[in-house]
Amino acid sequence: MNTFSETVEKCCRFISEKKMLKAGDCVVAGVSGGADSVFLFHVLVEMAGRLDLRLVVAHLNHGLRPEAEEELVFVREMCRKHKVQFHSGVVSSGVLAGTAGLSIEMAARERRKRFLDAVAEAHGDGKIALGHTQSDHVETMLMNIHRGAGLRGLTGIHPVRGRTIRPLLFLKGGEIRTILVENGIQFLEDSSNTDPKFLRNRVRSKILPSINEVFGPKSGGKWHQLSVNAADSLSAMKELLAHFLATKIQQDDCGFRVERELFQQLSEPLLKEIFLFLLEKIAGSTYFMTARRLNQLVVFAAGSGYGEVTVHPGMGVQVIRSGRWLYFLTRMPGVNLEIRQPGIYKSWFQERFLFSMENTETELMNDASMLFLDEKLFPFPFRLGPVDFHKDKVKHQGRVVRDVRRFLKKRGLGKLERERMSVLKHGSRILWVPGFTKIVSEVEKGTEGSRITVYFTVDMR
Repeated sequence: MNTFSETVEKCCRFISEKKMLKAGDCVVAGVSGGADSVFLFHVLVEMAGRLDLRLVVAHLNHGLRPEAEEELVFVREMCRKHKVQFHSGVVSSGVLAGTAGLSIEMAARERRKRFLDAVAEAHGDGKIALGHTQSDHVETMLMNIHRGAGLRGLTGIHPVRGRTIRPLLFLKGGEIRTILVENGIQFLEDSSNTDPKFLRNRVRSKILPSINEVFGPKSGGKWHQLSVNAADSLSAMKELLAHFLATKIQQDDCGFRVERELFQQLSEPLLKEIFLFLLEKIAGSTYFMTARRLNQLVVFAAGSGYGEVTVHPGMGVQVIRSGRWLYFLTRMPGVNLEIRQPGIYKSWFQERFLFSMENTETELMNDASMLFLDEKLFPFPFRLGPVDFHKDKVKHQGRVVRDVRRFLKKRGLGKLERERMSVLKHGSRILWVPGFTKIVSEVEKGTEGSRITVYFTVDMR
């Protein structure tokens, strides 16, 4: 039997092997007071001394159990004893049960994630450490198989995912409890861990013992190998998708956009994998996507006209169909800039504008990505920003167009682009809708040496 110090040492090696932490990191540990999280706390206290880590503990009361107050006091006292900074939060009673579209388990997970993210961000975007074990990993795989999961479900729980780390993932839950008991280290029992109304508890108490009886007590190693094989296959597929999409998508701080024409050329299975790939990149996971939701998304993407669907209410992840684009967003894009002098300015979805007053070799330039303006008619400043349908105007073919919304719609701009996309304006006049249309007459373009030249590019990344 491993001693307490031997097991802590193994955890420290696991942390190093998986490159979970480096010297000087801030790590926020989610500690409930149960056996696994208490052991995680002691492991991180040891690692903090070795790597000069800033250790912070975060404890959330979900408002579901009467003993929650006792757990709060226990964890707070443990932190006080070891001089570790402590944060606590409370979810009002009944909030989780009333969360639309989510089970209590899923809603609790959502709340816990938001709480831990908030604490980590408050401490300089630190790492988040959770006490999941090998037992949790196998239970998760079995539940995912029951749900009909694909490769992502078979990978189970990841030791490192973004800024979240799981230093105990190679240990069995029973092993941790035994070590704590034998070494007289106190922890609390969570009554919900034996409540049969939760699927995980039924898997733990009924399914896993039966599997061990049939396949032997070392069958956990086979489950681990299955998750490794699935993770390798998934990683290879993601690399291929990233290569395939490298020049086909545009990325911004708020998400991605992809030309819908691309989807018309692809099979449904490949389409689904692309959707999952993009959603995972902006949300960090796809656990919220069911097969039903994914099928609905395929139908939605093939539809006509403007449409939007929220696929993750908690994180605000939306998929929007507009014009020739399909958007995957965590927030709505929008840029409003005033251009007072020549230079480079970034706008909407990695659009870049270079304003120059130097002479231009026009025969060497792609006219579709350039706009010439007579500097006497259009002196600085300019503005890059969404259209104001009440104030902005267009001068087209010698006349002023008042119905700008209709003008843009006739030129193929979808609703989202019409209302959010940054256009180039001088005062209240729209001069250019980049990528769609220029709205400047020949006499307004000036001559060599007396004009402002605007170059437009899109950075693909």
